[in-house]
Amino acid sequence: MERLSLENTVSAKLMLSESKIYHRDETIVATKLPFELFLCAGKGSFLIDAGGEQISVSEREAVLVPCDTEYTLDVSEGSELVFAAIGLSVYSNLQVFSLFDMKTYFDGRTGEKITEICRELSELSSEREFTNLRLENAVKIKCDIYRLARIALDSALPKSGGRDIMDRHEKLAAVLEYIHVNIKRNIMQSELSDILEMTPDSFYRMFRRLIGVPPKDFIISEKLRIAREMLALGELPIGEISKMLGYDNQLYFSALFRKKYGVCPTEYRKAAERII
Repeated sequence: MERLSLENTVSAKLMLSESKIYHRDETIVATKLPFELFLCAGKGSFLIDAGGEQISVSEREAVLVPCDTEYTLDVSEGSELVFAAIGLSVYSNLQVFSLFDMKTYFDGRTGEKITEICRELSELSSEREFTNLRLENAVKIKCDIYRLARIALDSALPKSGGRDIMDRHEKLAAVLEYIHVNIKRNIMQSELSDILEMTPDSFYRMFRRLIGVPPKDFIISEKLRIAREMLALGELPIGEISKMLGYDNQLYFSALFRKKYGVCPTEYRKAAERII
């Protein structure tokens, strides 16, 4: 089986993008989100406490809140916040930014560029009608996500062990892509071993050695990761999300979700409602 090239496995998605003007001082306590978050001061200023680090952000400056980071915002009256939540992954589930030590505060011209891109994303994503303009906007959105990633990665340093993680995922690229495409149904281990032309037992041992968990556990984890994204986006009922991911029993799905994330789907959705 020919391996998928690294370049052909990069995925960039805009999860959410909005702007908001504050008519009074506000404090927002936000939960961990399943995507990277660029927060910008379009006007005014705000103070953010993320991962134990406090940063004061002035007009046309920006911060990057990494995936799975709780944060608190103190926003001044009259300020405008603009944000873009993005998903950037490689080999279907490996978050690109997790492989780097990322700069989290951007001022000067870099902060201005990020603010401009996030504002454009907010405006582009508001087009909902299917028209030629929406199709054009979809292409612009994808380009803007890559522009954000390029700016953030320009000042980043690879983490120790990142190369090893990449190598292990590369060896299973075709399998990981198959799981990603078929995540909404029940995937048999024999399907995955056939992709690499291995016996089921040999495949099981190799997968567990490279990824750290058995194939079945990895698939469950991927289903729950996607469910958490859907819950944070808030567009579908929990029962529909459960069925979409192959769980006809919503109570069983909720139990799995609570076991992994410490809260039930309803609690997580409520906590993720407020980003800014």
